[in-house]
Amino acid sequence: MTHYFPTLALVLAFAAAPAFAQDCANIPTSLGAVDLAYAHCASPGGPAESSDPTDSAFGWDSQAPGPGFASFVQNLPGTLTHIGTFAPTSGFLGGGDYEGDDFSVWYWVDSGTEFGTADPGTGVGTVVNANSGISGGTAMSWDYTNSTMYVAASVCSVSSDLWTIDLGTGVGTLVGSMGADGTCVVGIGSDPFTGQMYGYDIINDSFLSIDKTTGAATIIGGLGFDANFGQGMDFDNDDGTCYLYAFNNATFTAELRICDTATGNSTLVGQIGTALQQISGGSSTTILVPVELIGFNATINGSTVNLDWQTASETNNAGFEVQLQDGENWNALGWVEGHGTTTEAQTYSYTAEGLGVGTHTFRLKQIDYDGQFEIHGNVEVSIETPGTHLISSAYPNPFNPQSQFTLAVAQDQVVTAELFNTLGQRVAVLFSGTVEANQAQLVTIEGAGLASGMYVVRINGERFSDALSVTLLK
Repeated sequence: MTHYFPTLALVLAFAAAPAFAQDCANIPTSLGAVDLAYAHCASPGGPAESSDPTDSAFGWDSQAPGPGFASFVQNLPGTLTHIGTFAPTSGFLGGGDYEGDDFSVWYWVDSGTEFGTADPGTGVGTVVNANSGISGGTAMSWDYTNSTMYVAASVCSVSSDLWTIDLGTGVGTLVGSMGADGTCVVGIGSDPFTGQMYGYDIINDSFLSIDKTTGAATIIGGLGFDANFGQGMDFDNDDGTCYLYAFNNATFTAELRICDTATGNSTLVGQIGTALQQISGGSSTTILVPVELIGFNATINGSTVNLDWQTASETNNAGFEVQLQDGENWNALGWVEGHGTTTEAQTYSYTAEGLGVGTHTFRLKQIDYDGQFEIHGNVEVSIETPGTHLISSAYPNPFNPQSQFTLAVAQDQVVTAELFNTLGQRVAVLFSGTVEANQAQLVTIEGAGLASGMYVVRINGERFSDALSVTLLK
């Protein structure tokens, strides 16, 4: 499970800070005008439903003892841990997120034009760029599938735009307007498995799909509650659950909700905080496993090895390169296509044929579409000599100037390998010596000094005799 914070005062953060003097007994419920002046009236409370106690969320709380950074455990959203104090120049931090699975730095945008970083351990905030080019930032989301940080910026009831931002320089690049379906988008999130971006609008209480190439938003369905003030959203990178950090205007409570990306509807997990909280940019601290390998096995059939493996889930998986160890090196044997991005279990197999007697070690190199890779393995198998002996085919054949083959025996013995021409004349002794049981002996045929034509290799041991033909072409 992941944890995300509700932003109870996000959407009008570009305006001057309210005086907080409105009458909490007479709160307007119209969504036509989202008013930050009533955010101080929120009174969250109540126990959270059970969830994974090991996952946590991180974000920014504009209220006491803030403004500063805070975290909470998913199954205890009413208990916030405040970590340091910090306020951007504008006075309100709009959204934030981590860069992938690196939880050492948290990136944020404010309701003005600032972009910066935060240390989740100490709560120290730093302005990286005071003029990012993005005005009115309301949300951020890291996209695992294209390694891009996106920003939503909103002037509510007017327009919302989608941006990308360079995490090194803090310079924003406009993608495009979200259009009529998204005029007050205060939360965005990219599905870590598919890369599909979602968001939600608090003017029309709708859940949206967002085109990352154009910025255009399309309504999927209603949220199922009366959303108001600033909010945020993020995905659980472990199981793909979508969470909202929401403010329910009907009950005037801060809430942690789960969103249904198919219908747009949301369900309550629990209320957040024991007093007024205005928490924005909530971010998951669960790790995305690009390819979760749950098995890698090998079975032997003579000189053939059958490899099989399974995955529990995959993200951006182009496929697997099957590798065989050769001394200190790894040689590629073949390629098996992956299933891209999927949360369903997948099964794979590869057959390595013509292996010699001895010990062989295999591994998998899993490669993403963007070229990143992970190594899985190793699996080791031992091939023994079937019967009395085993002789491989010569390779290459025909040959020039050299060819090779391997021989193996079931028991230790003296073996000779000799080369004869078509007249039956011996022209070379290729090998003479003791071959140990189940140890591959490499034999080389040199063509230098020989005429083109067909030759026969005769192999004689103490317990067997065999032969193979080769052709020399010059």
